[in-house]
Amino acid sequence: MSTVELDHYIVLGLPSGEEGAKLTEKEISKAYKLKALELHPDKRPGDPNAHADFQKLRSSYETLIDPAARSQFDESLRQHKERMEAEKKRKFMHQKWMDEAKRRKQEAEEKEGSLEADLKMLDDCLKENVEHLLAVPDKLMDEEKHTYGDIFFRGAKRRNSFRRRKHPYSKFNKWN
Repeated sequence: MSTVELDHYIVLGLPSGEEGAKLTEKEISKAYKLKALELHPDKRPGDPNAHADFQKLRSSYETLIDPAARSQFDESLRQHKERMEAEKKRKFMHQKWMDEAKRRKQEAEEKEGSLEADLKMLDDCLKENVEHLLAVPDKLMDEEKHTYGDIFFRGAKRRNSFRRRKHPYSKFNKWN
């Protein structure tokens, strides 16, 4: 329930976790004596942290030598490990979800981009068709005007030719 700020096994130079829980008091005492020779303040007179390091070593040893304190520490270490694994799994799932969301967003943007390109192409085709269709009636009208003009012109020509011709009976009519 409490967070593990200090792993007492690591302080003594021992393996942590399940392996550390299996160690005997004799192995813990041996590790403490070796580490005490190394970290004793008399062995490190110039180090300002020597006394604090040795006190930390002594506290870790006392925790691991006492069976009740050691079992409580092992339990809190186990819970801490479980929380860390759960956090790691949660982060992994979160990252997986974020990657999936990013991939889907990218696919949607690509589809949207291709959709926009398709819409633009369709719009261009429609504009061309509309321009063509608007031009067709003008052409037809021009052709019809030309055709009607030809008909009118031919008709006028024919009328004029009738007027210029003399009537067949006009030879009898001297006054014409």
